[in-house]
Amino acid sequence: MDCIGQKPLGALLAEKCEQCADRECIVFEDRDGRHTAISYRRFGAMVNQYAAILHAGGIKKSDRVLVVMMNCPEFIAVVFALARLGAVCMPVNVLAGAKELKVIADFTEAAAAVTEPRYAALLSGVSQIPRVFVTRTASWYPNAELFPNAVVLDGDDGHDASPPEVEVSADDDALILFTAGPESELRAVVLTHANALFAGIFGAFAWQLTPQDRHLMVLPLFHINALFISVMPTLTAGATLIMTDQFNEDIFMRQVRSYRATSASLVSANVKLLLDQPPDPLDGANDLRHIMYAFAISEQDRSVFEQRFNTRLCDLWGLTETLGATTLSPVFRKNKRNSIGIVRLGNEVMVVDEQGRELPPGQEGELIVRGVPGRTLMRCYFNDQELMSRKMRDGWFYTGDIGSMDADGYFYFSEKNYS
Repeated sequence: MDCIGQKPLGALLAEKCEQCADRECIVFEDRDGRHTAISYRRFGAMVNQYAAILHAGGIKKSDRVLVVMMNCPEFIAVVFALARLGAVCMPVNVLAGAKELKVIADFTEAAAAVTEPRYAALLSGVSQIPRVFVTRTASWYPNAELFPNAVVLDGDDGHDASPPEVEVSADDDALILFTAGPESELRAVVLTHANALFAGIFGAFAWQLTPQDRHLMVLPLFHINALFISVMPTLTAGATLIMTDQFNEDIFMRQVRSYRATSASLVSANVKLLLDQPPDPLDGANDLRHIMYAFAISEQDRSVFEQRFNTRLCDLWGLTETLGATTLSPVFRKNKRNSIGIVRLGNEVMVVDEQGRELPPGQEGELIVRGVPGRTLMRCYFNDQELMSRKMRDGWFYTGDIGSMDADGYFYFSEKNYS
């Protein structure tokens, strides 16, 4: 048995709700500056209520359900509620139009969709989606009459509902995330409960998270970064997840200070936007130990950023198929400049030539990842065995990314990936 075990996501949540009942689980600031704090106890109750209403609305084990929402606590509650039922959550970019939603819903044979008021009419008009559930309604709308074609998840009627007992294991599917391959081909990556649990375990260990940590998440929840680099490690550690509905460079550092964030996750575009902000004497007055960070910036930008904001950028690299953060800068070892770090525990990474032969340190080739499908790598591509056969060979996933490794086991991303 590996470190993941056989219990599903619901078991992890139940454990944390018992251990950390009155601790802040999620702190949320929306675009209008409204602030919400949710304890682990309350979050567990939300998940149970949502699961009960979803089940009453016809959602059953193995059903695939689209989720079209901005970042919010309800989004994460939906993910865990569907997992509680053994259903599969399929987050979709909120910028997707009706045509894209129809393609995705038809391809995956979606049983339903969960959304918020601003997207309810859009989803109700997609004939391929037989049922629509709506949340985030309580603070704006008095009742469900404004959503005649949808079931409201956060109404008063479901407060005393109990979800059914469904037999779910770590090997069951929990998520399908959508990525774009060459020429924008749609790839649907199937991830299990074990995949999500593994992301939480290695993330909490790699970044040495404790229940006292407060992680700031500003990246979108339909992406692997937010789900597996922010949400799962934070909840696994019993720490506090600070959320915003989207990244805003004008107020990011104010949010870091106000909510006493000890870590965050960003990409290069965020870093550059922050560097473009006028310097503030309070920029370095924060509790940030490190920022998990993806995609390259110049060495000068890195140095200026770390000095100005009094923190450390911890590079990482990975794909949705490899559960994100497949290599990462260790917080307990030297952080080599321009390196995407060392391979995480539980996987292997190798640099190979076009014939799949391992290359020596210093030579560039394709980065390939070895792991266990459904445990430390994705389970498969949905309904595309041909693609799976091309990408997964002899236990190794061929990423298509070019890089190299030095003699100390640190990996480097090639500039050829951007050409």
